[in-house]
Amino acid sequence: MPAKAKGLAAAVVLAAALATPGNALAASFISGPPPFSNSPDATFEWRSGGGLVLGHECRIDGTRVDCQPPTTTLRGLPDGEHVFTIKDQGLFTDGPVSWRWTIDTQPPETSFGATPPAYGESREARFELRSNEQGVRFECRLEGQSFSACDATVTRTVDYGLHTFEARAIDRAGNVDPTPARYSWFVAPPAPPNLGGVGGGTGSSGTGSGGAGNGGGPAGSVLLRPPEATLRIIGSRTARQGRALRFDAGGSRAAAARIVIYRFEWGDGTADTTYQPRAIHA
Repeated sequence: MPAKAKGLAAAVVLAAALATPGNALAASFISGPPPFSNSPDATFEWRSGGGLVLGHECRIDGTRVDCQPPTTTLRGLPDGEHVFTIKDQGLFTDGPVSWRWTIDTQPPETSFGATPPAYGESREARFELRSNEQGVRFECRLEGQSFSACDATVTRTVDYGLHTFEARAIDRAGNVDPTPARYSWFVAPPAPPNLGGVGGGTGSSGTGSGGAGNGGGPAGSVLLRPPEATLRIIGSRTARQGRALRFDAGGSRAAAARIVIYRFEWGDGTADTTYQPRAIHA
């Protein structure tokens, strides 16, 4: 065999030895979207494998797409789980390789499973948080302060007066509930001693009817009756979808005491407690 032919044969044998299937490498990913993403677009950085690579076959959820290393971007993908695969085409190549992830562009919803009473004397308030999605985390705030991370069960100790607590869910893709769950409640201070008696003690005239002490007659007691609530709509009684209505409870009356808080229950699972007799709700 001529020397030139021997040299060519040796080169072919050497190339085949270096690119046998046992030594072939598949294409590989360098980077891609996170396991949960809130973007409909996905960018992949990848490289070809070993062997004699003549081309590439890429598929998204089984549908073939154009691709070239080192970067491939897919746009406008729908919500749901996706699989992107790459396979080198040629001699002594390996593969395919796959990248799986889930697109979620919808924010979660937040609700309360438990709340403190709307009106009470306990300064300890306990909340249970819920969401319509699995695997969420929560952020909370009290009295309009900045949101901070919190558990699904929250306990706060507050002072006397009106308080507002808000919570929002954040899902695994990073979507944040744009309408946090909100709850207001009023913590009343303990009643002073002898609130139920006019005389304030056992007078010298005894406990008989008409005495100045803690007697059983009208002069020695205060009759407490629930307040009578009235509600009217300010302005038009109809509203377009998404538009808010203004409500006024200023006509409410209490026979034995001054009204100090107003609680509006809207019939959709939400409520507002406020010092003011007016409220807005959409």
